[in-house]
Order: sequence, then C-alpha cells, then structure tokens
Amino acid sequence: MEVDMIRTLKFIDWHKFLEEENEKPELILDFEIDAGFSFTHGVVLRKMQKTGSTVLLDGSLHVPSKLLKFKDLSLSQVITLHSIRIESLNFQKIETTERYKLSVKFSPCGIDFEAINTEIKQLIIKSENCSEENVIISYMVDYFQNLASIVKNDVISFIELSNSFTQFVNGSYNLYIINNNDYYRAFQRTDAKETAWNNPIHPLTLKANEIHKRHEMLSNLPKNIKTYLSKGSHYKFLGFYDESYISYYKIVETIFKGDIFPYILAQSLFESNDKKLITTIKSSNQKTMMLFIYQWLVLNENFEDGFQKNEIINKLLSASELRNGISHSVDQSEESKKQLPFIIMLSHALIKSVTTKR
Repeated sequence: MEVDMIRTLKFIDWHKFLEEENEKPELILDFEIDAGFSFTHGVVLRKMQKTGSTVLLDGSLHVPSKLLKFKDLSLSQVITLHSIRIESLNFQKIETTERYKLSVKFSPCGIDFEAINTEIKQLIIKSENCSEENVIISYMVDYFQNLASIVKNDVISFIELSNSFTQFVNGSYNLYIINNNDYYRAFQRTDAKETAWNNPIHPLTLKANEIHKRHEMLSNLPKNIKTYLSKGSHYKFLGFYDESYISYYKIVETIFKGDIFPYILAQSLFESNDKKLITTIKSSNQKTMMLFIYQWLVLNENFEDGFQKNEIINKLLSASELRNGISHSVDQSEESKKQLPFIIMLSHALIKSVTTKR
C-alpha cells in the first residue's frame, strides 16, 4: 500500500514515551533518494520482451513498489532492521537518475531509559532559561535523530557499495514511532544539497570592472588551484561536504607549500629570506602549518570577518583535525558542513595573498 510522504501531523508525547519505557519501539523512517538504477527501465524491458511492442512512459505504465523484509539484520550493532519499501517516483521525468521513496522500518537494539532520565534531569537543572518540556523534546529528538542517521547512512552506503550512485534528497526526512498501529511523528529534518535559492544575487549588484579584476586574478592561478576551486563549489552545491572541504583545504595546503607564500611568511614573521628557513616552513606538518598561518593572519589583520583572535587559532586547529579525520576514511559530513565557511574564507585569504601585487 502506497503512503503519502507525511503520514501524520500528530507528534509523539515524549512524557508518555518515557513513562512506558518500551526498550525496543518500532519506528519507520521515510526519505527520498536519487539513484543510478532504474525500476522503470527494468519494467519497460520486461514488458517489451513479453509483448514484443514498444512501451509508453505515461500514466498507463505501472512500476510496482518492492517490500523487502528482513530477520535479525543488524545496522552498526545498534539497530535491528525489519523492512524496507522502495517506490519509484515521477518516472516520467527521469533524466540522469531515478527518484525513489524509501520507507525503512526498524527498532533500536535497546534503550537505556535510566541513563536518559538521568541526563535529562541534569539538563533541566543546567537549562534555567528553558522549560522542562523543551529540554525533554530537544533531548529526545536528538536521540532519535542519531538513530535515524545511522539507518539512512547505512542504507545509502549499501546501495553505493552495490555499484549504484545514490544521493539523499533535500526535505524528505521524516521519522515516526509506531504505537498500536498508529503513527506518531518524532521529527522532520532537511539536510542535503543546496539549491540556487541558497545563493541569492541581485543582478544590479554585478559590476563589470569587479568581474574584470576577478577574471584577471583567476586567470593567473595555477591549474591545480583552479581545479580545487571548481571541485569545492561543485561538491558543496551537491551536498558532498567532505569532498568539498578537502578541495578547499588542498588550496590552503598547496599555497602554503608553494614558492610564494612561504617566502611571505619568512619575510613577515622572521624578516628573513633564508632558503633553509623557507624550506623548513614548507615541510611543516598540518598543525604547525596552521600555527604559521595563524601568526600571519593576526600580524596582517587579514581575517577580521566576525572572528575574534582567540577563535581563529581554535578554528585553524579544528580544520587540520577534520582534514585528518576525512583522510582516514571517517565520514565527517556533518562537521565538514559546519566548518566549510571557515575553510572557504581561509582558502580565499591565501589566494589573495599570492595574487596581490607587491
């Protein structure tokens, strides 16, 4: 049976949920994906084989949904997966990918209500300006968001590892708790790729002379820096935040280890042009690199965009730690998304330093 994306507007009563202490509640997560496989084409090919005639992609074509039931299938050792229903959407509009609605039924392997109640009580004491109701809602939503993220990420990862491109669709993330065959809404969340709406530009703000200057600056950039800039913005728009972050970070690394910026550092920080000093600067590890950049930023007051000086060093060191986390194949997309604005500004600051005439 097909269901609407919004199953109900009734929200769960978290007080009642905590009182009942159901350690293995049944939940269902609805979300959409764009994928590189096609149910529609599979149905068309089978119908053509059976009928020997062409098949029209119109309202007469029925593309069935598929319900997959599982027994004791564990996700990350914290989730028991019960079933997944996959339904093709808008098959008449297929371009590169086909869109699907996934409905994933699952249960947590267990819920430690004693620990949850203890943490909530501590938060209520600390949160003087927040009502008890809001503290409970915030805590429980975060708790189940973590479980839903595990489910969504594991499902998408499995599809990708099965050699099919898969991407989560913005605005399609709803979790429900099932109680006595009734659905109760736990939360709705949107987190994926950008749209053009996220990047407003008034046409009258465009100036030919500014575009001319920027074109000259970009034309003089090395090819690899141009590639990283292009990939960074491309991945960011598509919602691949780890990949976007690494692209902008590589701009910082490449400029830092290039010929111009180490010379600038040697002059501005040490008032020296010594080749051994410049070579030593180039060979810095990630954290040392960020310490040199911090000194340069503060000395030249190049980075005043809403940041305090004591904030900058923390952000720089966090940037290097995140880079290492991503490089060791750890999914850091949520943190990458948070830190992207900073690493983009930093990359632009370093680009400006090596393209400004001296």
